[in-house]
Amino acid sequence: MNTFERKNKAKVNLTQSNNTSFFQKLSNDKSIEKKNFSIYLMYVIKGKVVILDEVTIDGNVYAIDCEVRCKGSVAITTQLFMTKNAIVDQQLIHVMTPPIQWDTKTHHDIPLQLQDPEDKAEQCSEKKLFNEAIPHLQTHLQLCIDLFGTRHHYVGISYNLLGLAYDDNRQFKKAIQSFEKSLEILSNIFGVNCTFVAQLYYNLGLTYYHKGDYNKCVKCDEQALIIRLGILNSNDESVANSYNALGNAHLNLREYNKSIEYHTKSLQIRKEIFGNENKDVGDSYWNLALAFELNGQGDAACKYYEDSWKVCNIVLGEWYDETVQAKQKVKKLSASQKTNDKFFFSCNNSFVIKRTLFFKHCFAYFTFIGALFSCLFSFPFA
Repeated sequence: MNTFERKNKAKVNLTQSNNTSFFQKLSNDKSIEKKNFSIYLMYVIKGKVVILDEVTIDGNVYAIDCEVRCKGSVAITTQLFMTKNAIVDQQLIHVMTPPIQWDTKTHHDIPLQLQDPEDKAEQCSEKKLFNEAIPHLQTHLQLCIDLFGTRHHYVGISYNLLGLAYDDNRQFKKAIQSFEKSLEILSNIFGVNCTFVAQLYYNLGLTYYHKGDYNKCVKCDEQALIIRLGILNSNDESVANSYNALGNAHLNLREYNKSIEYHTKSLQIRKEIFGNENKDVGDSYWNLALAFELNGQGDAACKYYEDSWKVCNIVLGEWYDETVQAKQKVKKLSASQKTNDKFFFSCNNSFVIKRTLFFKHCFAYFTFIGALFSCLFSFPFA
């Protein structure tokens, strides 16, 4: 039996078990093969009878000519594939979508054929040769259409890949067209309440963000958030990413209170998932600090810049650009606050007028600097 799982960024393994002995066997048994494929892990458990004991497998399971039995609570979050001669416990059939009968052409030959142009496109993207990645994904799309017609989910996925490449290449109009085509196909197949459909709205919002159309960005991100909250745990990482994206869009619309609200929610979820020593948490601190700064709340901004500095110092190192930028922000705002305190005590009679002018010029300055840093360091999905 093969099990495919995606690696988790959090500290918890995606194969979770209430039965310590089973989990230890899966992790430590040398007879169980374990292989890495990019962001995925594959376990190969050999035997005529495989017993799953109190375990949730977040990924695909492939039952190859064996019998799969369940003991206690067992779940497979994605899909179970089985060969003709495999036998599967009725518990799995009742608690999830029916197992898929393995077909070599459909489940191996065709995906292998499609993998080649996808891999070539990814190699180009890693080298930032986005213009060269696009033809490979156009080939991928045409193969999908030739093999499955125009309304198949493989075609929808291919349009999404092409949209991402167009976005990377700053061809925003074509990216939007590709994402909308993917949305049309996949929402018709799976319905709106689907994690992939939510991701498509998120991707579309990201392109509108890069294009500078922040109102449309907000609409897409709100739709992605609604879907995610409806089908996922409210503390899911993708929910935090949606809050972060909305925070950034409202920041660029100068709706600072809304930006603070969304970035606060994103930070809370990320801290709960990852703890404090995580790059995404550092980004959330930075984004929240920037929103407070542009809203004229220097004390709160200084606090969150300091939090960002501490996290980046641990995760990235003392001399990494983002660490240095956060440190400079703290020093600048701290010095500004001290100057303001001196101003208060030495100009008692004209306090109201001069303090107002001070903050007017200070706010205008920080608006310019903050907008610049927002473009450089604030990214909708961290």
